[in-house]
Amino acid sequence: MPVVRSDIPTLLTPGLRALFFQALQEQTDNAYQQVATIIDSNKDQETYPWLGQSPAVREWTDERIPKALTEQKMTIVNKKGENSIEVDRTAIEDDQYGQIKMRVLELAEKFAKHMNKMVFNLLRDGGADGGGLAYDGQYFFDSDHSDEGSASQTNSGTAAGAIGTVALTAATLAAAISAMQTLTDPQGEYLDINPDTLVVPPKLEWTARELLESPVVVDTTSSPYKNVLQGKLKLIVTPHCATTGRTSSWFVLDTSGVVKPLILQMRTPVDFQSLEADSENGFYRDVYAYGGRARYNAGYGVWQKAWGSFVA
Repeated sequence: MPVVRSDIPTLLTPGLRALFFQALQEQTDNAYQQVATIIDSNKDQETYPWLGQSPAVREWTDERIPKALTEQKMTIVNKKGENSIEVDRTAIEDDQYGQIKMRVLELAEKFAKHMNKMVFNLLRDGGADGGGLAYDGQYFFDSDHSDEGSASQTNSGTAAGAIGTVALTAATLAAAISAMQTLTDPQGEYLDINPDTLVVPPKLEWTARELLESPVVVDTTSSPYKNVLQGKLKLIVTPHCATTGRTSSWFVLDTSGVVKPLILQMRTPVDFQSLEADSENGFYRDVYAYGGRARYNAGYGVWQKAWGSFVA
């Protein structure tokens, strides 16, 4: 029996729901997954007392020396997010189902973009003027981190992550990588940080590509020479790590371990919801509604795996 227009409303929700989740899974705009540890949540907020450093391996000569969870901690409160569209029933009756599908696909795309925004905004807000705090109570990017009473260490190009003049160059990038590699735990053991990612706003994209992709360096004072930074780091370009006053900020991250520098906390995964013919909206207004819903939030992980320079 052929499908007629009167059948379309009963087919919409199952079909659009499948399209929505397919689009969500196929999103390529998911750079947040590279830099954030994704953690499942089972209540309205989560507290992480484990964000200090795990102890290094020691020779076992007598008894174990267990290290308790640090008193320093981070709390992340889950937030609800939604996006919705309304569709006139006449649009369905007039064979505009294809347009509705495109709008639903965009709903899924917007959730991926929102997660990117939340995660990379953390870098933007991690300095003194942004106010983002690490688990030790210092700004996430600061010049005087002290992990469980250890000696003061820095992960910022300027004091307290303030706006400064440490612009992105080959020399400053190399210095940031070296600084991260020499960070130590409270026992003075090297953390073996492995910087592998550079995050920049669009204004710095071509400077960053020249630093990371060009095989040679050319300047006006010497002959071309090999670019030792070529292929050293992956590059992420996002507008969400910059503001009007900080369009040239840049960040080096270590995303190689189990714990990444940032956290995306998932309470309720993205879901698809609808109101169609049997709803009050459909009966009184002749309008159907479709939308996505989720609960999640982003927060700071371990500051040792991130280095930032805030440049106007």
